[in-house]
Amino acid sequence: GSGVVVALGEVDMAIGGDQGGSIRMPSSFCGTYGMKPTWGLVPYTGIMPIEIYVDHTGPMTATVEDNALLLEVLAGDDGYDPRIKAPKVEDYTKALGKGVKGMKIGILKEGFEQPTAEAAVNESVREAAKRFKDLGASVENVSIP
Repeated sequence: GSGVVVALGEVDMAIGGDQGGSIRMPSSFCGTYGMKPTWGLVPYTGIMPIEIYVDHTGPMTATVEDNALLLEVLAGDDGYDPRIKAPKVEDYTKALGKGVKGMKIGILKEGFEQPTAEAAVNESVREAAKRFKDLGASVENVSIP
């Protein structure tokens, strides 16, 4: 699908549909950049729906810069999708290179307590959280039982 054509260099950018990982997982397996945007940010107009509350569409690209650029094009109310309620749209490319200082990142406690959780993955996430904190982000543990 979209992840393959981006990974092969056939296209620089593609659009993926994600209900349970179909943007994020192929991107991570192919070495490309995929993003499942916040629900309601990108219209689902013209795409075959599966379930209104879990349908997402988003960019799949060869670079982070292209991902931000494609999101700028896709995001916002198109006037047709009734799920879109005046989302806050940003100039995502302007955020590139600004770092994480001042960002607030939540680390979900329950995410580390799954019976099938892998210790190496948990440790990798904790190391990444520490790195974000060292770079100036506010990193807090949160719980949503």
